[in-house]
Amino acid sequence: MATHIDTIIEEVRNSLKQYDAANVLDTLSMYDWTFKALKRFGNLITTIHEKVVDIEDGKGNLPSNFQSLKSAIKIEPSYVSSELDNDVLQTAYFWKERVEKSNKWNHCKDCEKEYTEKTIVEKLYLHDKPTSFHYKNPTYLKLGRHVNKDPYAQDCDNKKVHSSPYEITINQNTIYTNFKEGSIFVRYYGFEMDDAGKPYIPESPHERLETFLTYHLKRKIFEDLWLNSDDAGIENKIQYLLSQENTEFRLALSDVKAASMTLGGFYKLAQQNKQRTTIFEYPI
Repeated sequence: MATHIDTIIEEVRNSLKQYDAANVLDTLSMYDWTFKALKRFGNLITTIHEKVVDIEDGKGNLPSNFQSLKSAIKIEPSYVSSELDNDVLQTAYFWKERVEKSNKWNHCKDCEKEYTEKTIVEKLYLHDKPTSFHYKNPTYLKLGRHVNKDPYAQDCDNKKVHSSPYEITINQNTIYTNFKEGSIFVRYYGFEMDDAGKPYIPESPHERLETFLTYHLKRKIFEDLWLNSDDAGIENKIQYLLSQENTEFRLALSDVKAASMTLGGFYKLAQQNKQRTTIFEYPI
């Protein structure tokens, strides 16, 4: 099972009722602090995700839950197949976006039978019926020189690519390319998110991860209050919370590393409770 971040934030609010009543607890800041704290665990609490990233003016935006790259493949639009009627398909937001960004899509119901090239297929379920966007000419991308190694997973497939004419570099959540426009199919390690972009927290065996985040959020809250008030007593609270936070981080790290269950098990309930609209197939 997994715990939604809002559950932890609510626990923090309940323990700081006086400050919550004074409206000094910033929820958006707590989301941001949580993301940054989760990144300290690297890929230990992530799962594999897949996404097609559109490149414009030599760059594209990676998903907000991106932690590190597993693989990146340059692809070209080929054709679209769907069980939806044309009228329904044309009113679908995602379909409109694709048509506006490229004129290379062809709507085809029968050509898939004769199509023998390697392709990547992006399936979206619109009105409970599948629509498939087919991409051709998959080409693995080379990593740029002198890159920051943090955005690339230890098992990143692109580290083995040396002769590709196309290359990428990643800075935070932006991917830069040596080509102006195109599409990239990325597989990446990322945090499990709900439809609103809020993270789920995997339930470690002894719940140390949740405890660590609780102390972390409280410490960040009191630091903000300390910087904006003359209350000398807050400094002592910060020192206590920081000590507890550091202890719980070490315990949480050990807890996660020692976990016998897989992260698929951590997130199983969360995945069942939200609708996944995109499925990729890539016979490469």
